Amino acid sequence: MFPPVCAVCGAAISSADGLLLCRDCLAKVRPVPSPVCSICGKPLRASFSNGHRCGDCILKPPLYERCISLFSFEGTVRELLHRIKYKDDGYALRSMSALVGAYLPADLKIDLLLPVPLHAKRLRERGYNQCVRLAKSIFAGIPISYDGLKRSVYTQPQTSLERRQRLVNLKGAFEVCLSPEFAQKRLLLLDDVLTTGATITECVLTLWKAGFRRVTVLTIARTLGQT
Repeated sequence: MFPPVCAVCGAAISSADGLLLCRDCLAKVRPVPSPVCSICGKPLRASFSNGHRCGDCILKPPLYERCISLFSFEGTVRELLHRIKYKDDGYALRSMSALVGAYLPADLKIDLLLPVPLHAKRLRERGYNQCVRLAKSIFAGIPISYDGLKRSVYTQPQTSLERRQRLVNLKGAFEVCLSPEFAQKRLLLLDDVLTTGATITECVLTLWKAGFRRVTVLTIARTLGQT
């Protein structure tokens, strides 16, 4: 009764298309271009190859073991993430989950998944945390901690701030509620978009101070040209 349609533009698609995207919208998916820094995942100059570190990570290595960003935050990926974040679009979530599954690195090892949390007030306002939605859909079967990392301070939305303001806005905004038994486990911190890196930096710093050192970061997308 209801033939499958593209999750972005609504065009009819083949029922065998597990990505739920038409050919035109799929062509607008832009993976982060290689080569990338082996630590922060930032694209490197074409003269480098995968396995190198960028200058920033050489001079001041981040506290996480590795940051992986799958797509450029534009086109189809941007539209899907906006529908998931602001409209709670389950069809877009199915499409994004399939897309992420096709691009996840095979060597990703996870013992526990930590979605970046929302403050309780913003969670009540929105009704859901899009990172939790993504975590449950993409990583079925992997343990997820919904309250191991909490946002204890209500802050101004990051999207309304400039880079320097974003870095200051989140200072001390998170707290760790994980059991010490997870201290040696491989944690995966999941966020939807990396722009300046302020959110993941503060989350990882909070985990580090609490004794959780084996943290990998995964963001669905990143704004290219930002760090």
